[in-house]
Amino acid sequence: MSGVRELLSFVIPGEPVAKGRARARARKSASGRDYSQIYTPPESAAFEDRVSMFARDAGAEVLDGPVSLTARFWFEWPRSKWRKTRAREEAWKDTGKDVDNLVKAIMDGLNGVAYYDDRQVAVLIVQKRYAAQGSAARTEIEVEPLEN
Repeated sequence: MSGVRELLSFVIPGEPVAKGRARARARKSASGRDYSQIYTPPESAAFEDRVSMFARDAGAEVLDGPVSLTARFWFEWPRSKWRKTRAREEAWKDTGKDVDNLVKAIMDGLNGVAYYDDRQVAVLIVQKRYAAQGSAARTEIEVEPLEN
């Protein structure tokens, strides 16, 4: 990269998707030998593709060196909470999907798009929240180069 890139910021609309566990299935080769095929669950792979697409649309350039990644995951309030608490404000979410699995899907989706490899992420900030009433579920991403 020739110049210093500013902050890359974009939003992925819809419910955040956590990286699923790798799956294995038994296969037979053309010669009749049995082997195991390891694959990423289709829902996870599709979300990683969406991450890449939205990053490219936002003007992502592959960075060298350390980067900072901020991921904010916004979930809609479940109907049961609406009835019981009449929740209307933003709030921290401490149930459901694990933040490490949520952020792994983002980091893998940005490989080769915003940085060469997710090993370059030196600073990671993650938030998991309920959105305010009327706000849709979404994932907000920021990637920024770090000075050495």
